[in-house]
Amino acid sequence: MRMFSPKSPIVRLSLVLTLLTSGILVLSDLVGLFPSQYGALIEARKTVAETVAIQIASAVRLDSIAVIDDVLKALVDRDHALLSVAVRRSTGLIVASAGDHEQHWRLKTGKTSTETQVRVPLFNGKTEWGALELAFVPIGTDKTSTGLPKSFLVVVLFVVFGGFFAYMAFLRRALSELDPSAVVPQRVRGALDALAEGLVILDEQERILLANTAFARKLARTPESLVGVPLSSLAWLPADGMATLPPFPWNTVLAGEQAEGNTHLRLETAAKLAHTFALHAVGVLAADGAVRGALVTFDDLTGIEQANGELRRTLSKLETMQRDLARQNQELQVLATRDALSGSLNRRAIFEAFENLLRDSRETREELSCIMVDIDKFKSINDRYGHGVGDKVIKIVAGILNDTARATDLVGRYGGEEFCVLLPNTPLARALEIAQRIRVAIQEGGGAKFSTPMRVTASLGVSSSAYGAADPLELCNQSDRALYVAKESGRNKVVGWPEVADYIGQTPTPAPPQPSAPALQEQPVAPDAAAATQQLTARIAQLERSLMDSERARSGMQADTLSSGLPNWALLQDRLEQALGRLRRNHTKLAVVALEIETYKD
Repeated sequence: MRMFSPKSPIVRLSLVLTLLTSGILVLSDLVGLFPSQYGALIEARKTVAETVAIQIASAVRLDSIAVIDDVLKALVDRDHALLSVAVRRSTGLIVASAGDHEQHWRLKTGKTSTETQVRVPLFNGKTEWGALELAFVPIGTDKTSTGLPKSFLVVVLFVVFGGFFAYMAFLRRALSELDPSAVVPQRVRGALDALAEGLVILDEQERILLANTAFARKLARTPESLVGVPLSSLAWLPADGMATLPPFPWNTVLAGEQAEGNTHLRLETAAKLAHTFALHAVGVLAADGAVRGALVTFDDLTGIEQANGELRRTLSKLETMQRDLARQNQELQVLATRDALSGSLNRRAIFEAFENLLRDSRETREELSCIMVDIDKFKSINDRYGHGVGDKVIKIVAGILNDTARATDLVGRYGGEEFCVLLPNTPLARALEIAQRIRVAIQEGGGAKFSTPMRVTASLGVSSSAYGAADPLELCNQSDRALYVAKESGRNKVVGWPEVADYIGQTPTPAPPQPSAPALQEQPVAPDAAAATQQLTARIAQLERSLMDSERARSGMQADTLSSGLPNWALLQDRLEQALGRLRRNHTKLAVVALEIETYKD
């Protein structure tokens, strides 16, 4: 029968109302408006356990073991949810039981009772005599696989099936009272002409029966001239981005199918002007549900399409600029966080990472170790072979540190010929082993890349967060003092912080992790026609933020990591290249003065 057809509006409306009603029932159960059977079962088991415990306790005081045994057997026979029950002395001896208690009892001594394993202590006076143990069947066996009580599921199913037919009968009765023929055509025309969007009514052969003034005005015609004209015979063109015309939505509706959303088409007028429309078609049904025509609406998108075209072109340019800016920002980020000579992290970057790693170490209670590495007699290398060779030695040592370090370790240039290596989740003993491996690698490979005989070694100081460092600077100072001991005691050595006691007159002892510092708050970094305008505004705002970030990154790249106020090495190289270009063009000269602080190492 047609009334049960899936395409019937009555069937669809009944199905929606049924689903809505059943959804309200499920929601009411989720918010607790229905009584909880699970909680009731728990309370029932609790009551049973307490009642039996009172009876057993009375029998215990009377020393009537036989009575206890009879009570337990009667309890298991009557309660199908009870698998077994037993009375156990405090010594662990079972004095009475019913059911296969040894098989069903799983609760260990001292554990809290569960929904299936219940233990109730028994007292003889003020002395704990033993305990009553009850093993129940799992409560989940009384519920459906969805977690809903079976009785509630029955109610929902009844509402789904009963409500569907009830709603369908009601809708059929309501629709039968409507009489479309009672509408006066002139009133319909007046109402449709008041609409701002175009609208036409078609018959079964897609001929126009009625066109409102808004649609006729777009075609520079009168509504009367369009009556009887097949709508498909108008000069339709594919919308922008389409190669061919899509199926007309009114044909889909007249075929008894449902059109999918809006269809975009362009319509050319007699004056060769093209309008872009968003079309939506619905069927006009007779009383028996048969399709007798279609109603089509036309929303003019011409102005919006033009504006969107401009927006798309502007967005394309902005996206290109943003990609270039992102690439530049990445380069600036590398320059701002990397040492220009060694390629390792610079001092500012290593201390920013130091803060995060030390905070994580306190939260996870895992040790964070720090290794300070200093190239032995580096000033002699500079004085004897020149700063060019000294720079090469720094690059080689940095390469050895990065090759020797693990994937989770961080390597940074602390300053001059000193490097800092951070080892997360690494105790001091393991850090000393890694430091020793670094020392050997520098000793064996440091001078191998030079044609002249050169011995490159390094001294290393090691400390760990387990020795009470309150902040990264203190932990770094501990490693630096251990490094000083290594230098003073012969160089080319590894010294741990505990070994410094012989030199400072005290014994470093491990300390519990300090409370973690408050986490730094990260600043949040700032998808139709109106929607495209909002997207453009958001993109412009994002671009402005990116430009400001770039300026900050550029400032960070050019500033000395020690905050001395002087340009860093990368900026100095850039200024030297500019000066060299000027002197070549102008045939002038350039002087470079190098200053070194005497006894700075001491």
